[in-house]
Amino acid sequence: MSTIPYRSPQLTHKSDLGRRYLLVFGIVLIVLGGLSACAALALAYAALRGGNYMPPALATLPPPIDPITFSFQLSLLLGVLATLFISTGIGSIRLRCWTRPIVISFAGIFIFGIVVALLQLSVHAIAQQYTGPSPPPLTLGNRVSVPAAAPDVMQDVFICVLVIGAIGFPLIFLFAYHSRAVQLALEESDPGIAWTSRVPIPVLALAIALTWTGFLALIQLIPSPVPYFLDDEGGMFGYLFSILFALFLAASASAVYRKHPAGPWLAIISVFIVGASMMLAASAGVNQQSQLPPPGARWPAVNQQSQLPPPGARWPAGNTADLQSIAISAFLASLAYVIPALGYILYARGKMRKD
Repeated sequence: MSTIPYRSPQLTHKSDLGRRYLLVFGIVLIVLGGLSACAALALAYAALRGGNYMPPALATLPPPIDPITFSFQLSLLLGVLATLFISTGIGSIRLRCWTRPIVISFAGIFIFGIVVALLQLSVHAIAQQYTGPSPPPLTLGNRVSVPAAAPDVMQDVFICVLVIGAIGFPLIFLFAYHSRAVQLALEESDPGIAWTSRVPIPVLALAIALTWTGFLALIQLIPSPVPYFLDDEGGMFGYLFSILFALFLAASASAVYRKHPAGPWLAIISVFIVGASMMLAASAGVNQQSQLPPPGARWPAVNQQSQLPPPGARWPAGNTADLQSIAISAFLASLAYVIPALGYILYARGKMRKD
């Protein structure tokens, strides 16, 4: 004689609510994946046609970035995100239990990345204020009455709304998939033990973050420190560094997922390598910009396709105070990434011990 397990009306209501959450957010993920795929194809097509979509803020910072290469890198990034969003959205609609840890992990990664970027921008603004060049003293000859410019309120409001949306959107997914209703719905519909359920979610998120960082290193969105140590004109050593570092990050992610005792230490080493690479690459760019051209030499013709000087050309010299400010900003920006990352690694290490 078979028996039917009793379920309270409250649990039934929560389970139904979780199914609705999974359906709605699954559709949203598929739409986001479609938009990302369209953007990836558009960027790749524009790069093949020689289009330049480099943001002005990135074009002025060291090290110099080829806008066409950056377009291909961004296209690959959006392509992978499109695959992730669409597959996770389909899994969410089909009530697969692996979707919950994946969405929680990537939502946390996106929030962490945005917060770190805001910290780095704040650090750069503070460094510019205290280490940038001071304005020349006013004399009777250079006093010019300039009308005060009205603050661009609309631009500030737009930036604030953009930042709030960039943090709030992943937060909504984080809270929804972390809810008890979604957990109950997935446990009932897919009771098996998936690969994402074999470790605590903080540990899985750390392993996924290391894997994601390895992908960013592989497509060279993490700058290489090689130009700081040697003249890598062809970029061969930079590519080699990116491949080796991506393999190291993959090994670190595997060790963390298997809860190997060396996993957290490999993750810590990876964080320091990323921070050092950011700082040394910026320092190499500052050194390149600080090289003065020979006396009487003119700026050589610029390649219109890449907007970079031809091989062997020297960058125009900048203000010494500006270059020092950029170097200090690079160091502080690295700290703005390293310190929060170390804090999370220690938190995930505690979860590994308790499990």
